[in-house]
Amino acid sequence: MACPVVDLGSAYLGGVSLGALARAGRVRELTPGALGAAATAFGWHRLPAATEVF
Repeated sequence: MACPVVDLGSAYLGGVSLGALARAGRVRELTPGALGAAATAFGWHRLPAATEVF
């Protein structure tokens, strides 16, 4: 895969999926199947949330 570091950070932190980034043209798959494997590795069923109360 090839993508800007900001998009990699977004996927890692769970703000947006790699699939959505790929559809937007922000992620390119260089090896067939790499996007699916990375999406599974980065995927999580819970969205990020700020749970700390100040």
